[in-house]
Amino acid sequence: IATARLDTGLAAAEAYFRLLAAQHSLTVIEIQERARRESLAVVEARYELGDATRLELLQVQASLAELQPFVDQARGQVIVSGYELRSVLGIPGEGEPEAVDPPTGLPDPPSAAAALEVALERRPEFPAIGFQRAALGNQKTVTRADGRPQVDLVGSYGHTARLPENLNDPLYADWRVNLGLRWEFVDGGRRRGQVAQLESRQEQLDWQLRELENQVRLQVERAVTQYATARSRLAAAEISVEASSEATRIARESYEEGTALQLDLLTAQEREIQAEVVRVQAHYEAYIEASRLFRAVGLMPGEGWPGTVPPAAEETEG
Repeated sequence: IATARLDTGLAAAEAYFRLLAAQHSLTVIEIQERARRESLAVVEARYELGDATRLELLQVQASLAELQPFVDQARGQVIVSGYELRSVLGIPGEGEPEAVDPPTGLPDPPSAAAALEVALERRPEFPAIGFQRAALGNQKTVTRADGRPQVDLVGSYGHTARLPENLNDPLYADWRVNLGLRWEFVDGGRRRGQVAQLESRQEQLDWQLRELENQVRLQVERAVTQYATARSRLAAAEISVEASSEATRIARESYEEGTALQLDLLTAQEREIQAEVVRVQAHYEAYIEASRLFRAVGLMPGEGWPGTVPPAAEETEG
């Protein structure tokens, strides 16, 4: 049950952040679409006044037409992501469910040693193997006990009478005690074979435990590395957005001053929008990698490290 909770929590978190990424990506592309429509209106007005060439008008019209498939794709992705989230949550209905950004920021990446320590303590697979081994030990004890002397003591007490008035008479009291002893001296090695099988299964569980430790160590190290990589990718995407935004500002000023073409401004805007889309994807991909890291160490997404208070719990009651 604990493993199912962790897997379901991770699936819900991934679907949730993918929906947020799709929604924000659509918002960015729709902003670009509105900007291009405004640019088209400006160029059409300048073309009527003779300040713009036919080539500039065609370039703006082409850029707006080329963007439409991406807008439709982004809208379709939002719908699909909404269905996927509803499927994970088991919520019937159509359309995208209401989703808001998480109230907390990305947690700081832990060291691999610290994450592994938490995983060895919190992963439910470890106590599950322990329970199985303990059950085999109890079964082995019961199997060995079958070969020891068994004493059965059976007793009864009551009254035996034909008339109801004699039921309270002590002369009609009836009691008996039976004592039995049973001891199997020879069973053909059956119990010894059963005990050997149980010990073999216990040894197999010991090897499974060692294999599980190696797998968890690999999963934790991979999750820590991927999360740190996702945060680095997000930092690079944010720098790219700042640079492309500054380039768009310069291109717009140059275009307004007449030292740059409309195509230069459209190209700068295109790069800025692409950088923003990449930043949005990297932002929520970092949240997904954080959720996978929490799953690798046996925690629910956003649960918080043992001994610490999640930021959300510090600001609100729960």
